[in-house]
Amino acid sequence: MAQRPAYYKEIDDRFDKFELKQKEFGQSLDNMQVHQAEQMNRINEIHVLLAGTEYDKHDNGGMCGDFQRVKDKVRKNTNWRIMITAAGSVVVWVIGFVLVKFGSIISTIRELIKTP
Repeated sequence: MAQRPAYYKEIDDRFDKFELKQKEFGQSLDNMQVHQAEQMNRINEIHVLLAGTEYDKHDNGGMCGDFQRVKDKVRKNTNWRIMITAAGSVVVWVIGFVLVKFGSIISTIRELIKTP
């Protein structure tokens, strides 16, 4: 039987190394695709958390929508408190004015009664 030349063994070793490198490269690509899919799922979850789902679009869903609704409620509450404070101040001013005028009228009547 004829013996194979020595360089054949060297070529076989090189092919084996190439195959091993190709397998490692394929596995690293597979791992990268798996990690990429996991990251896309996380990004999608974050997006749903912040912006809501397609069903919530008309309702401005998600955390951003909730924040906007809370912001609107705070603004309305602040406006209401300002109006109530202003109304209370006006009521106190009117009562004070009436009391001062009433006191002035009473002192005028007393002066009229005391001078005979």
